[in-house]
Amino acid sequence: MAGTVCSDTSGTVYSATSGMVSPIYLAGKGIKIIDKAIEKRFKEANLAVAVFNKKEHSALSALLKKLLLSLTMEE
Repeated sequence: MAGTVCSDTSGTVYSATSGMVSPIYLAGKGIKIIDKAIEKRFKEANLAVAVFNKKEHSALSALLKKLLLSLTMEE
């Protein structure tokens, strides 16, 4: 049935209808796919900020840290 299987961040899948709980794991192929996706994302991020000089990069870093702190304090 669609919509009956849920997942949380702990790597556990459970059925909302039957209450059954099963741990989930990534196989070697899945880990490789995730690793490639992370590597690609970091390359894209580095390219995106390459336009900034050192001073601008430091300013951006400080602003993002400030933003992150403000968001974590709201929780």
